[in-house]
Amino acid sequence: MGFKLIFAGLIFFMNPCINIVDILPDFIGCILISAGLYRLADTEDRFLLARKIADRIIPIYILKLVLSLYIPVAWKSGLLPITFVFAVGEIILMIMLCTALYGGIEYMANLHNGEKVLPSVGTVQKITIAFMVVKNVLAFIPESFALESGDEFSLYNSAKVQRLEQAKPFVIVFFTLVVLIFGIYCLIENYRFFKKVWRDKEFCSSLAEIYKTRVTDNQRLINRRRFKRFFVLMTVGSVMMIDIVIDSVNFTPDILGYAVMLSAVACLARRRDTIKAVYVFLPLAAVSLVSTVFFTYCGAGINYLMGYESYLLQRNVLVENGTAIVIGAVLSAAEAILFVLFMLFTAGSAAKTYVDESGKYFSPLPPVIISAVLGLCSIFSGIAPLIKAKYYYEYINDTLVNASFSGLSDMWADAQAVGNAVLIVVVCVLAYWFIKTGRKADIEL
Repeated sequence: MGFKLIFAGLIFFMNPCINIVDILPDFIGCILISAGLYRLADTEDRFLLARKIADRIIPIYILKLVLSLYIPVAWKSGLLPITFVFAVGEIILMIMLCTALYGGIEYMANLHNGEKVLPSVGTVQKITIAFMVVKNVLAFIPESFALESGDEFSLYNSAKVQRLEQAKPFVIVFFTLVVLIFGIYCLIENYRFFKKVWRDKEFCSSLAEIYKTRVTDNQRLINRRRFKRFFVLMTVGSVMMIDIVIDSVNFTPDILGYAVMLSAVACLARRRDTIKAVYVFLPLAAVSLVSTVFFTYCGAGINYLMGYESYLLQRNVLVENGTAIVIGAVLSAAEAILFVLFMLFTAGSAAKTYVDESGKYFSPLPPVIISAVLGLCSIFSGIAPLIKAKYYYEYINDTLVNASFSGLSDMWADAQAVGNAVLIVVVCVLAYWFIKTGRKADIEL
């Protein structure tokens, strides 16, 4: 019934957190818990509430992961407020999640022969909540040392005053060990508890029977959920077309969005269509991967040429002589064309399946047209920084003859910013179309 997935998700929470840096990414844990609660959510409202909480925490933890890669390096003064906000927020959200999750297990065990589970559920819930509180409090305390006032000058006492900030590294190490030991203990207790749960055949069989009665035997509900998952995944895949680039490294490459869209096709439960979608996906994924690597490589060259502060610096002849512009344009154009074909097949397959299931029709052309516009925006956003760097290279090599090139370089920098803004708008339009169409389909089904 998904209890093993829930336990696997909890593993990602049972680790130390240094300010906002998690050793294991918590959003993966939320995804696993949500997947584990997929069938359980139909058996009891508390499980449904727990799944909704887990789903809503996922983007929060993704944001935390992104910030953990940026703030400790580029904005150290922001660690204190950001750590405080996430510590308080996580404590509240984890209490809500644990209360709903363990409360649902306890309630259903009372009703459906779960006598083996009942004696330990309350204890495990308290231990888990206590760990979540301790973990986040100890993550914030070392950062609070920054609130200590500075040293005061005194004519009568010239001895150097010891400050808490100096002890911060040692405190972090100590707290990390404390959380690690507590986390191992909490993990062992949860393993013992969930082992009892998934080995209690009578209890699990009762839950499976409830799920079968409410869902499996209801074909209309199954069809409705299939299309709901399709439109949700297509929306998520669309949003992932927005690139989050930190220090020239794209942390949300488009290939991830394509993979999410491919899984959306698989949700429609038509094996033939899924296989055909894979044939379109494979060349798209290959070109996207090559393109991501190429633009990262060129990004290092741009950083070096423009004199940006970056960890990724390397002289790149392709950027300097302008060859990168041609290669980047070809790669971006190939990816854009393949993406439009992929969207055409994906939306067309969904439209045909929708007609078969409901007798009604939605046009697959709007997302295809929007995808074409998105592809053009991606081409422009990809080559704009390369053109900017090319003009700047020509300028610094002959500032007298190519004096105007400095202005052209600045102009392309502004054009790049505008192109990125337009790309975000187009992505939002594509995501909105899937949301709107998904709501319409949910009502009609």
